[in-house]
Amino acid sequence: MGADDDLAHRHQPSHFQPTQLGANWPDPVPSLLSELCLEWAELHAIPTRAQHLIDSRYFMLLLQRDEPDLSAATKSLKTTCRPHMLPPIRSLLSLLLSFLLYTQLFEISGHIIMTTLGLRSGCILSICDDLLVQLTSLPSLKFVISLLLNCYTISLGPDALEHYKMVQLGVEVLSCLPGPEQSQYLTLIGQPLLVLEELIMNTHLELLERVLASISLLVSPRLRGTLDDLLRKYAERALDMGRFPNQLEERLDVSLAVSELASNSGEFVMPDTAPQKSQWMRDEEVTECKCCRSIVFSMFNRRHHCRRCGRVVCAVCSTRRMQVSSYGDVSVRVCDDCYSQTVCSEVSSRSIESKSSLEAELKAADTQVYLWRLNNDVVHNSTVREEFSYEYAPSVSLCLAILKLHSDNLAYPRFLLNSCKYMMQRLWREVDTRAMSKVANTEVDYNLVIQMVRSLALAAKVKYSQLGSSVAECDRLLSEADVLTTLVQAGCADLIPVQGLNDAGLRVVRDLLVDKELWLAAMDVSTKAGLDKTGVWAAWGKACLRAGCWWEARDRFSHCLEPGDPRPARNPPLLNDIVQILVTGAYNMDPGSIEAHKSRNTEFTSVVSCPAVLHTLASLKDITRGIYPQTNVAENTVIIGPKLDSLFYAECRYYLSTYGSHAGILAFYLQHDDLSSALRHVFARKLDPEIFYNIVYIPCLRHDMIADLHLEMTLLDSSLDKWKHYLCHVCLQLERRGLLNVLYQLQLFMKDNVRAAMSCIRFYKAGARSYSDLATNLRHLHLAQKHLEDELATGRWEAPDQQADLSSGLSMKLKPWEVNQHISTILRQMEVNKFLHICEIERRPVLQLAAQLFPPLTGVPTLFGSNSERLQLAVLVVLCGKNVEEAFGLSFRIIQDYHLKVSRVFCLVGSKLASDNRIVEIEQLIGSIQRSGTSDPSVICDEVLGVSLQVLAEKNELEAVEPLVRLITDLDKKVSAYIHCRQLKSAYLLAVKNNRLEDVRRILHEAEQLGQTKIQQLCMKKLEQGSHT
Repeated sequence: MGADDDLAHRHQPSHFQPTQLGANWPDPVPSLLSELCLEWAELHAIPTRAQHLIDSRYFMLLLQRDEPDLSAATKSLKTTCRPHMLPPIRSLLSLLLSFLLYTQLFEISGHIIMTTLGLRSGCILSICDDLLVQLTSLPSLKFVISLLLNCYTISLGPDALEHYKMVQLGVEVLSCLPGPEQSQYLTLIGQPLLVLEELIMNTHLELLERVLASISLLVSPRLRGTLDDLLRKYAERALDMGRFPNQLEERLDVSLAVSELASNSGEFVMPDTAPQKSQWMRDEEVTECKCCRSIVFSMFNRRHHCRRCGRVVCAVCSTRRMQVSSYGDVSVRVCDDCYSQTVCSEVSSRSIESKSSLEAELKAADTQVYLWRLNNDVVHNSTVREEFSYEYAPSVSLCLAILKLHSDNLAYPRFLLNSCKYMMQRLWREVDTRAMSKVANTEVDYNLVIQMVRSLALAAKVKYSQLGSSVAECDRLLSEADVLTTLVQAGCADLIPVQGLNDAGLRVVRDLLVDKELWLAAMDVSTKAGLDKTGVWAAWGKACLRAGCWWEARDRFSHCLEPGDPRPARNPPLLNDIVQILVTGAYNMDPGSIEAHKSRNTEFTSVVSCPAVLHTLASLKDITRGIYPQTNVAENTVIIGPKLDSLFYAECRYYLSTYGSHAGILAFYLQHDDLSSALRHVFARKLDPEIFYNIVYIPCLRHDMIADLHLEMTLLDSSLDKWKHYLCHVCLQLERRGLLNVLYQLQLFMKDNVRAAMSCIRFYKAGARSYSDLATNLRHLHLAQKHLEDELATGRWEAPDQQADLSSGLSMKLKPWEVNQHISTILRQMEVNKFLHICEIERRPVLQLAAQLFPPLTGVPTLFGSNSERLQLAVLVVLCGKNVEEAFGLSFRIIQDYHLKVSRVFCLVGSKLASDNRIVEIEQLIGSIQRSGTSDPSVICDEVLGVSLQVLAEKNELEAVEPLVRLITDLDKKVSAYIHCRQLKSAYLLAVKNNRLEDVRRILHEAEQLGQTKIQQLCMKKLEQGSHT
């Protein structure tokens, strides 16, 4: 240390005395002393860095006064100024304008003095730092910090500038506090956030609001964000509900520290040392206070740990605080037992006077409200924050009061929503892993928590609305709160799902309520959660139905079933369940109970007592006497099952007629032996014929009830005209499905003789593989003939000009000549069948021959088929006879009856006879044709002979052609036949004889092809002669 510094250091103590005594001196004295000190420092060459000590003491004399005098400050300024200090005085005038915002005269005076002194910025900063530490007057502190931030900002580094801004903010904060409290916070003037945090912890929210309003212009956005974080932190503390144990029964194991707290006498003994937090008694180990043993823990009676012994105690038994060794100088919560034992040990160790003073101090401490205090010690503050809790938490009002000071941004409502979700998670039921069941937490006040959630969600919704954001999440939480309220009010808090009230959880809750038959609660949950209520109404209605409350069941089902037209295509599944419940209930009822119920209730609407209950009570009486009733029901021989009692039957009809499909109604009637009602329903509603076929006719057919069905239909309409569309549709469907026997019976019922005859013809042909098989089915042809004869006998024929559409009635109508024609066909088929059957008996290959002539052969040809089949029959008859003359007559009648082409039939016959070399039979065929009386027999015979000769020529059977060629009557065809059969000589002679030169040229050409030179020469010679002529 230099001499100057040592000198300044030695004189430094003298600088404090004026500061401490200056408050009592007259005004000129401090100024004169300060001036003398400065001159003395200048004469002795004291360094500038030491001179600021004199300056700081001088300004302490000026600024530490309660009422600074501007005139004295001005006089001091004049005496202090030296010539080299005039330039700063000139700049004083311009600086005065920047400080006009200060209304107090001492601030202007102080600024004039500091500026006029003309000290360097480094010296001024050192002086100001000393002043900030030593000054206790807030106006003076405000002046010093304002001077630094307004005049010397350029000389400050970033950290120093930030520090001075925080000090400025601290000065403003302290200036807003009441006078007695300002001195308590002077040590925190550089950490204003600690002051604000302490105000929050002690719930001085009105004062905090005034403070924030005062410092709003000084708070930067970053600092405002930090302050918002602090507000949200303590708002969360205000909602703290404590810790609830997961298990509901008390554990047997306890911590080591707590197990040693009892003496041999059973009284509590405070441990020698405070246990560590890990040694504290766990929350789940106790359900009541370990101190008073009378208060059971809940949301209102929260658990607290004594920091001295580690036991879990209630709030009433832990109102006192004291310092514990492991917590430093922080007073922490202790139980009454530890506090009493600690106080007793301290009192016993003191003298009598100190005992009385200690007791007075303790008594005064008990009456004071405990305040949370923070300081500059980080460890101390950490301990205080760890120990801190709001005494009356959870409190929504306190939370919202704290957040009222929060800035308007989305973090505010988002925090509220997150708090709502957290609180609702505390409601989710815990799982007992040993019992594998879910139970409610008995320590939670569900109504209070739900009300808190609702209040927070509403506050968040208001804030979101003010900020112009969506409130959908708020509405969802409010809806969930409504659902939780419903569950709690219904006494079903144990049904709150673990996964929360998402869509799946809401459905689980609704289903569980339905299982518990809490119908109103399930309905309320469905309404508030926006779920479909149909299932709840349905389950409620079923329960009423099973209980016999039919009128109530009707009302419940009216909410989930839709009546009216158009009817559904099939019964709703719920309706089927309703009918099944009623049917099962009727079958399980004791007949005596039902009869007794009927005798007391003549109208359903007056039913009050429940038949099912009466039956159950009657059964219980019998069981007590050892009689076990067995219900014997009458068998329904018509369709299925036993008969249904009329009371239950009428109730089933109500539901089916109101909500059921036509198919379901008809099926119910048939199932319960009410065919007449089923047909009346079809008749009255004009149902689709397809429904009648599938629901009425087919079930009757399966259960052999067709005769009963026909009888009921006749009773409703003897003419059957009103059943026309239904019966015709049934016929069509039966024919499509190949149910020909059923179709035939229905045609007989409809008195449709024509269609019945057609069915008989189909029976005749069905399954036949030969004419022998058809011969065994001839009875069907006789029936068909009889039906057609009956049609002729019973028909009422009108004049041709007055006939209506004969097919418009229920049965098919034909004209008489058409009926006769069908009868003739039947008779002709009988004749043909008889002839071919004999041929098959005589081992003639009838169908084999048909397969050769008419491939592919799909069945046995009959006259009931197409004209192609009839042509086949005409050919077969001729070919299968013993000779042509025997079978020609039958074949020719077929040709005449069905107007077949004669030449085509007999050409096929001649071709087959020629291929078999049956020349004689060809001649017989030609003779039969000529004798048949048909028109142009010679033309037909020439055509048949031409076909036969062509077949023989292809087979090279030339020796047998001469007799057949002679039978040809047409000269041109005869010459052509000779040429085709390579009989060129005979052809030449015939051509020359009739002078047919054109035929000679044809013969010449054929001779050239065959190489017959002699014929060529003759033809050429004849042609030459003809050319000369």
